[in-house]
Amino acid sequence: TKYLMSKKDEVDGDSDDDVPELEVPEKAEPEVEVVTDLSNPEVITKYQEAAKIAQAALQQVILKCVPGSKIVDICRFGDEYIEEKTAAIYKNKNKAGKVILKGVAFPVCISVNEIVCHCSPLESDDTLAPLAANDMVKIDLGVHIDGFIAVVAHTVLVPATDAADSSLSAAEQQVRQKVIQAAWVAAEVAVKLVKAG
Repeated sequence: TKYLMSKKDEVDGDSDDDVPELEVPEKAEPEVEVVTDLSNPEVITKYQEAAKIAQAALQQVILKCVPGSKIVDICRFGDEYIEEKTAAIYKNKNKAGKVILKGVAFPVCISVNEIVCHCSPLESDDTLAPLAANDMVKIDLGVHIDGFIAVVAHTVLVPATDAADSSLSAAEQQVRQKVIQAAWVAAEVAVKLVKAG
């Protein structure tokens, strides 16, 4: 609705032609509160779709962990894979008419041997050596759809292409495998100890 100032508001002979029109905003429709917990099936679907893409990306990144691979290349590949797969779903706008954001929630991180976690190097970083046979590689990444995040992680040993490539003895390789297995069992036990409340 537009309003003009009245004649009594004229000052010093100004006419209505000189008075600007004032815009009064229309009453906005009340926003409907969206349920964003697990009681909403749409939320569950978004979590599930993000988890499917995260698992698929993890499997693809594991396949790239071979001797001679550069860490930055593996990280870039994983991030591009996530972006490609998330771009293929939820292309329409949500009920509020907003675009549904989706993609990388946590960049692909490749942490080798003594690097504990969260190594996602810049393209210009050339200080990290390429992967070598028997390197212990910790992989973690995350995917989100509309802010609902699925994060995955895994540890692998870079396979030797043949026995001559292995710098570790069979006993040392078994010890590394046992360390990975022990960490997995400990994580499983910890998950079982988590209780509501």
